[in-house]
Amino acid sequence: MKTAPDTAVAYADLDHAHRLDAMGLAARSTVHELNNQMVAILGLAELLLDALPEDDARRLDVEDIRAAGGKVVAKTRELALMTRLLVPARL
Repeated sequence: MKTAPDTAVAYADLDHAHRLDAMGLAARSTVHELNNQMVAILGLAELLLDALPEDDARRLDVEDIRAAGGKVVAKTRELALMTRLLVPARL
């Protein structure tokens, strides 16, 4: 038979688990949205590079955008992996 303190601890643990689950779901959603935006940005950067002549000085700016976008994509992948490790995927 559980005592009142045991029950209180169990409820606190359950509440904590629910909060972690909600945070994990929010992080997954944020990662997904960031990734979607980066796909659009990187795709447009590629189109710009294709359209600009090789000697156009603006190419350097577009290449900087592409490089920064690649770093963001790498970080979102790390965050996505971390959320999968912390919070099991829902079936």
